[in-house]
Amino acid sequence: DRQNIVAEVKHQAKLNVAHAQYTLAFMYLIGDGVSKNGVEEVRWYRAASAKSARAAFMLSLMYHYGEGVLQNPVEAVRLMRMAAERGDYRAQYYLGTYYYQGVGSQVNKSTAADWFRMSAVAGYAEAELAYGMVLLSGDGVVQDKCEAIDWLTRAAQQNNSKAKEVIGELLTYRGQPKISSIVGKTAAGAGSDQYQGGNQLRLEGKGLILDQGQYGLKFSLPTLYDAYAPQTRMSSYSIWDKLQGGTFEIIFRQPK
Repeated sequence: DRQNIVAEVKHQAKLNVAHAQYTLAFMYLIGDGVSKNGVEEVRWYRAASAKSARAAFMLSLMYHYGEGVLQNPVEAVRLMRMAAERGDYRAQYYLGTYYYQGVGSQVNKSTAADWFRMSAVAGYAEAELAYGMVLLSGDGVVQDKCEAIDWLTRAAQQNNSKAKEVIGELLTYRGQPKISSIVGKTAAGAGSDQYQGGNQLRLEGKGLILDQGQYGLKFSLPTLYDAYAPQTRMSSYSIWDKLQGGTFEIIFRQPK
C-alpha cells in the first residue's frame, strides 16, 4: 500500500508535522516511494529543521559539503547548533569539529571540547575519542591524562577502530606485548598520574613513558590539530597519519 503511505506522509508534511517533513525529505533522498529529487529533499529538510533535530543535522551537512545547496559554512554551523541544542549527540560532536577547525566560525577549541564532552557523555564513540584526544594533549581543556585514557578506553570498548589504534600505539611497541591491564581501567585511577601493571607506566607532558627497569620507552605525541575533523568523501586518513610527527625514544640504564 505504498501509494497510500506516500500520500499520507505528504499530507502530514503539508500540515507542518515535522516528523512527516523529515520522512518525506529522506524519501526524496533515497527514492523510496518517490523519485529522487534533491530540490524537494532540501525543501522538506528546511521545513522540518525548525522543530526536528535530525532535519537540522542533515541540512547542516548539506551546507557543509555543498550537496544540493551552495556550500555555506556559516549556515552549516547555525543549523548544527540548532540540532545540538536539542540534544542530538551526533550534532554535538559535529558542532565540536566545526569549532575546532573554525568552520563557519572562529576557531574555539574550548567550546569544541565542551561539545565533544556533551556528546561523549551521551555515549557517542566518535566524541569519546575526540574528547579523550583533547584531554590527552591539553588542547582547549586542562590536560588530564588519566581521564583521557578513560574516554579513549570507552570508545575502544564500543569497537571504535581509531580509539583502538591510539591506545595500541600508546601502549605497545615492537618486540613487547600489549599491556592489556590498562584497557580495563577507567576513572578509578583518576586520582593518580600513573597506572601500574606488570610494568611501570606514567604520562609526562605530551609523552607516555613505559619503565621496565633497565630500559624504558617514551612515545611523544605531536600536534593533534586534524584528529577531529569530519571525514569528507574526498579524503580519509588513518589515525596514524593524523599522529605523524610522534617520536619513540628508548631509554637504557646501567644495571645496578
